[in-house]
Formats: sequence, C-alpha cells, structure tokens
Amino acid sequence: LRPDGEHLTARLAESENIRYLMQEAEATLGKTLSPAMSALLLTITDDYGLPVEVTIMLLHYAQEVGRTGTSYIDSVARDWAESGIFSLEAAEEKLRQLTNARLAWGKVSAAAGLTKRSPTKSEEEKACRWVYEWGFSQEMLEAAYEACADHTGKFSASYMDKVLGGWQTLGIFNRADLEKHKQAAPAKQKAEGAAEKSYDIAELMELSKLRLPDKL
Repeated sequence: LRPDGEHLTARLAESENIRYLMQEAEATLGKTLSPAMSALLLTITDDYGLPVEVTIMLLHYAQEVGRTGTSYIDSVARDWAESGIFSLEAAEEKLRQLTNARLAWGKVSAAAGLTKRSPTKSEEEKACRWVYEWGFSQEMLEAAYEACADHTGKFSASYMDKVLGGWQTLGIFNRADLEKHKQAAPAKQKAEGAAEKSYDIAELMELSKLRLPDKL
C-alpha cells in the first residue's frame, strides 16, 4: 500500500532529504505534486530503496521523454531497483542505455513511417542491434523496411532482422552494395540453373545407357 497523507507529512517533517526530493520533483515536473505522485516518490525512496539523487535523475529522464505519469515512473523505478541502480554512476549508465535505445527506435520508426508508439522489448533490442552492433545507416533501415513491406505488407521487426542479418553477413552496408548484389543474383541463379540442367542431362544419359538392351 502507498503511504497515506499522515505518513507523508511525518516523513516530510523528519527528513530533509524527502523535503528536498519533493521540491526537486516539483521543479523538474513543473507542477504541484499530486497526492498520488508524492506517495509514489516516498515509496520509491523508502520501499524500493532508490537514493534521492537517483530518483531525481529518473524524474529528469521521464520529463525528457514526456512520460511523467505515475504508472510510467513507478515501472521505471521498480526496474531500476530490481536491476540494482542505486548509485549515480549506475543511473548514468542506465540513462545512456535508455537514450541509445530511444534514438535507435526513433531511426527505425522514421524508416518504417510508424506512428508514435512505444516499442516492445524485442523490437527495442533489435533496433539497438541494427544501429549500434551492425552499424546500419538510416538509408539501409529504409531499404530493409521496403523489403519487409514488399514481402509482408507491414512492419515486422522479425522479418527486418532476417533481412539486415543477411546483409550484415554478406557485407552489404549501403545502397550501392545492395544494387550490386541484386544485379549479381540473377546471373548466379542462371549459372546454378545451367549447372543443375547439365547434371540432369548427364544423369539421364547414364540412366538411358543402363536401360539400353544388350546387343544380340
């Protein structure tokens, strides 16, 4: 249960840190704290164990991404507590990861023309892999989405992951490389087809020899 007004008043009276937290929260969020937000902030420090300075960093991030509701702040605070984010250094690293993930998803959203929505955890992980691990540019994300839309008719992170994974393996990292690969593919298929046809003819000839009657 969240602390009630009486408990909050008592904690404000006895703790300078809690008073400082509430003042900074109001300044960061730009509004008077609701009873629900005040109770949540007290829960974050007293029950989740996040230090005041870490909680303030969390609030700055929530304000930056435009998600200042109690549900979002509570979910992030729980995640930080479970992940052991109890120092400024750990909070800074976590914020760097969150910022990178947000930027990567922004690139993917722009490439796919998606309306603003939060990614699933799997989509976020894939976006980070495409942008930071594999190093694909905006134009290649757009090319991957085009291939995805042509095949599935919609955005599919799983399909784009297969496309980009294939390109990464082949060393295709720009439109010029992709065009060369597309041009070479028909010739390769034709050569493979010819080889298969030759093999089939040779096999048929051998079979026909086996079926020929012995000369009298």
